Amino acid sequence: MHATAADALTAGRPASIETLHATPLSAVAQAVVSKRDYEFLAGAPNLFSDDAEKKAVAAFRLLAYQSGPASRWLVYLGSQLHSALITLVDRSRTPSLTCGGLHQWASQAGLLP
Repeated sequence: MHATAADALTAGRPASIETLHATPLSAVAQAVVSKRDYEFLAGAPNLFSDDAEKKAVAAFRLLAYQSGPASRWLVYLGSQLHSALITLVDRSRTPSLTCGGLHQWASQAGLLP
């Protein structure tokens, strides 16, 4: 989502939470499918809001540079993320589900802290 929002900012959209919320999930799903792991690293943030986010990006970076069985996890996670996003987009009653809509749905379902 970060890389997709960065693309929107580059295209001239304002740097705000509304930009992220207006980003279609289909664009995020397409980014997951079309980018390689090193491209995700290029789009990863350098500043983190908390320690958990920093550790998640660090783990991602380690997986990207691993070889053998550990590197297969990255491919597996990418395929699962793609499947989850495509399923959400396809099953949505909203014609163009956005990241904001996903956030609202997760909040209503009690999935967010």
